[in-house]
Amino acid sequence: MVRAESDYPFDQVWNAALRLIRVDLGFEVTERDAEGGFVLFKYEGESGVFNASIEVVRLSDGKVGLVCQVPQMPRYAEIFLVDRLNRKMREEYGAPPPRRSQPQVGTPASAGRAQPARGGQRQPAPAKNRANASRS
Repeated sequence: MVRAESDYPFDQVWNAALRLIRVDLGFEVTERDAEGGFVLFKYEGESGVFNASIEVVRLSDGKVGLVCQVPQMPRYAEIFLVDRLNRKMREEYGAPPPRRSQPQVGTPASAGRAQPARGGQRQPAPAKNRANASRS
């Protein structure tokens, strides 16, 4: 089993995985479930045809997890599939979209405070923040 993470949205990863298996590699899809995020298929290797799966999982941090399994083959078969999927997404979608940051309410707690410099010594806050701090 090979596990990986992706910064691409779930729908893009799911669609790319399905197209990779069916179209690019020509493997037979035996079962798929977009809501559950899995594809079961027949992996065709030099030594035969084997049951395989790719699972696309929504992770809590906004990333997407991948789990690839071809139990009867060496691990390199799973690595090959994950590498091909990552390459396919880069080629078709470009760089992953920037991750959404959490909305910030108010100003950061460190506004107007001295910032640590390299070497651990504190430096005065930038002039803009010092001017605002002296008004309060």
